[in-house]
Order: sequence, then C-alpha cells, then structure tokens
Amino acid sequence: MKLSLSVHNEKQLQKVYQNIRKLRSMFGFSQQYMADELGITQKHYSQIENGKVDISLKLFIKITELLNVTPSALLGFSEEKVFNNINHINDYTTFSQYNAIDVNEIKKLYERLLLEKDKVIEQQKQLIDKFVTTNGVVHKK
Repeated sequence: MKLSLSVHNEKQLQKVYQNIRKLRSMFGFSQQYMADELGITQKHYSQIENGKVDISLKLFIKITELLNVTPSALLGFSEEKVFNNINHINDYTTFSQYNAIDVNEIKKLYERLLLEKDKVIEQQKQLIDKFVTTNGVVHKK
C-alpha cells in the first residue's frame, strides 16, 4: 500500500530536493560528479533534484555525506538562515553551530576552493603564455 503525501508534505519534499540542488551548486559540484559518486546516472540524479523520483533513505544519507551536511541540516537548510543571519553572529564557531556545520569542515572547504582557484589561475597563465608564444604577441610596458 503506497501512502500519498499531503500537499503540505509534498511541498516540503520539493524543498528538500531544491536544497540538494542549492548545496551542490554552492560546493561547485556538477550533477555528473554527484551521480558518479552515488553510483547512479546523471539523468537519475537530475530527476532527484527536480523531484521526479523518490530516493531511498540510504541514497539520501549518501547525498548528505557528499554535501558534507547532516540529514537534519539538509532537511532544514535555508539560504536565508545561512546568509541573512550571518551578520548577527559574532564568530565562526557560533555560525557553524547555528547552521549545523563544523568549523573544520568550513575551513577544509575554503582551503579546497583556494587550491582550485590557484589551479585555475595557473592554467590561465599557461594558456596566455602559449597564446603569446604561438602568435608572436609582444607585451608593451
């Protein structure tokens, strides 16, 4: 026997799928990356984010692990909660506790993002150098 969800519960469920999409985007993960890590197709993952398919609790837990949040944080994730209230919080420890995120995890995320930024800058420098070399462009000072 399949239970049908009330309109209110259906809206809450859609909000969870939207939260998954928002957090994935905040981390800079592609749908393909998420699908690969979860062992599903990109199409199936896209259907999850769009609320077209239901997910098992096991898959939900895997998603929370990939997004580095607790299940309860994902269920209650709110951009307003994270971004609008940051001005009212005095330190990162309180901020992370308020949003159910560990300070060390935030630090790791920033460190990873900084490394990625440095890689992109280095790649761009190499592309510019290659362009200058192959096109004989002279830089005037």
